[in-house]
Amino acid sequence: MARSFTERAKAARQLERWTQVYRDQPELFRSFERAEDPQGLAAQVLAQRSELGGKRVLEIGCGTGWLTRHVAPQAGLHVAVEPSAEMLGNGGDLSPAHVLRARGERLRFQDGSFDRIVMSWVLLDLRPPVRNRLLQECERLLPPQAQRSGPAIWVIENAGTGEFQALRDLVDGEGHGEVTPLVEQHGFTPVETVPTWMRFPDEAEARLVLGTILGVEAAARLDAQPRASLELDLCVLAR
Repeated sequence: MARSFTERAKAARQLERWTQVYRDQPELFRSFERAEDPQGLAAQVLAQRSELGGKRVLEIGCGTGWLTRHVAPQAGLHVAVEPSAEMLGNGGDLSPAHVLRARGERLRFQDGSFDRIVMSWVLLDLRPPVRNRLLQECERLLPPQAQRSGPAIWVIENAGTGEFQALRDLVDGEGHGEVTPLVEQHGFTPVETVPTWMRFPDEAEARLVLGTILGVEAAARLDAQPRASLELDLCVLAR
């Protein structure tokens, strides 16, 4: 009997090592980031749809700067925060962004300091209580709802389609996939699905990086079908 998406997502969480690799192997995680949407197509969609031009933008969990590099030049002010010194150390020059080491759920900016808050692959990696605190902090840092011209929190996460999600056994053609908690519990609206690619220099690096992060089942699939690139569908959401 086929497993439901909820069952498959639970199994994936037990196998995958996102947080551990992010914390303990930043260079390997950087290899993953370099492969993911190398042209920044999803970042471009986020910047256009959120109208970042001239705005005061806060980016939470910038990592090594994938989103930062694509959107910081378009903002009036771009502040990026990241709790991991190791990730920041692998990020290189992220100017014109102002980069700070800090946790997104505990920031010292004054109320209403920003017009937009952006994130890529952050919210779903947080435990629900931490996610709630971070979103509460986002609301504090934005203008009151009545003063906003539109959605002010914009995020990028994995969509429920594409070869990368098939590798993880997380294709969800009939639902919202992994972003279901953001939609159903936190009021996010899927704005656009962006078809792009994950491209590694060769099959060996793809096997090393993805096998380490995604676990033994994904590694076995890559052993059976080696490849250096996979279709990657990304979802831009807003609240």
